Amino acid sequence: MKFFRTTTIAIVLISLVFPIFSVEAASASFRFRSTEIGAGIKQSANWQYEIQNQKDYFGTNESVFALTRIFDISNVQTFQFKYELRGASYQNKYSQVYRPDGNWWAEVWNYDEFGRLSSGHYKLHTMISVNSGAWVLYNTKDFNVGGISNDYYCSNPRYDYGSLETGLGVENNHSFVYSITGRTQDFARNENVYALVRTNNLRSVQSFQIKFEVYLDGKNLHKSNEVAVMYPNCETWTANYSYTNLGKLPSGTHEIRAYIKLNNGSYRRMGSKTITVDGYLNENDYRYRRYDDAKYGYNWTQTDTDIKYYGNYKYGTNNPRNIFSSKEDVKVLTRLSDISNVESFKIRHELHRNGSFYTKKESSLRKPDGRDWEYNYTQSNFGRLSSGDYVAKTFISIEGGAWKYLGSVDFRVNGSGYNNAEFNYDYTQVGHEFNYNNYYYYGYDYPGYVNYPLSRNQY
Repeated sequence: MKFFRTTTIAIVLISLVFPIFSVEAASASFRFRSTEIGAGIKQSANWQYEIQNQKDYFGTNESVFALTRIFDISNVQTFQFKYELRGASYQNKYSQVYRPDGNWWAEVWNYDEFGRLSSGHYKLHTMISVNSGAWVLYNTKDFNVGGISNDYYCSNPRYDYGSLETGLGVENNHSFVYSITGRTQDFARNENVYALVRTNNLRSVQSFQIKFEVYLDGKNLHKSNEVAVMYPNCETWTANYSYTNLGKLPSGTHEIRAYIKLNNGSYRRMGSKTITVDGYLNENDYRYRRYDDAKYGYNWTQTDTDIKYYGNYKYGTNNPRNIFSSKEDVKVLTRLSDISNVESFKIRHELHRNGSFYTKKESSLRKPDGRDWEYNYTQSNFGRLSSGDYVAKTFISIEGGAWKYLGSVDFRVNGSGYNNAEFNYDYTQVGHEFNYNNYYYYGYDYPGYVNYPLSRNQY
């Protein structure tokens, strides 16, 4: 009997620490680990984060962060996090839509920032939606805000300047340690110039930001690149590496300067490096092939009636669709990632209806100017379409070059009823106002539609 009780307690404890939630269908599941709140977020490894200065009482001069972890994600197509902040002020924060597509994911960390809050008592609700289902509450945190926190003001922030290097690229040696590849101070006009600065022994620093500037011939400011803000949150960092791609520079002898800004103060100059730019490299040169090729990754193209903005230039669809009615707008969204060594590019979406070209839309010119872009989203709204089977094809043009096919997605538009081999009847509406959105494009008239159509008993 004693053994039985001990075993039972162990099982209960395990279930308390790692509760298992069945989501929507029996085959879709994940485990909720925790939600924590604190004064900052630190990236501990690739895609892994931890809360900094965890607590439940904040000063009005502090920003409040929340971090949620789930793990053992199985047979889930999509999921999304939502934070509901309730108290002296209300906020709703939505994460991006994660897409395991049925694959097993070990763990996901999701965090958000609520900024500085007014004094008062707050509740933070953590909610998760799986496969576009209902929002389900998994955790509630209570905390208070009031007064001025001394934790925020790190006294006497200090750092040691390490070095500023230039070269043809940057590589990640291991977690948060970077180095210049192809180290040089002599560049050709068709080479990208990378700069990397090392900062040592950051102490009593709440936040800091690095900036690089290029002065042509050492005199005139040509370009200024800021790196993302980092948050030591008053902890000691032994070293930090910040880098940027300054792109291709004109001929001359130029000066690259590195600056640092501590605790949201003013920039102060750390160091500088003089480089020389002259001539062009032949395409057969090894350095040109190794470091100067345009690179990007095509992730996907999706269709839906609505495209959501999640902040930080990220977009997504609630639930990608391939069946529409002729009364719905059709929107197309394409995602690229890991864009590097690209001066400019454009995206084109083409619609092909029942096997024939129908229409197209092209994006404005995107201009990375040789800098590294983690991702880019392009969307096109084709409005209401007549019935038929469609293919949305995606193309890219790099620096004005030929259009290259990336991928496609099929979808269907259904009308209200009658159709034959020559035409499709979609619908007839009656109302007080007619919106004639007639737009002649490649030989096709986009139909108008009635604003606020009347029901039968309103005729």
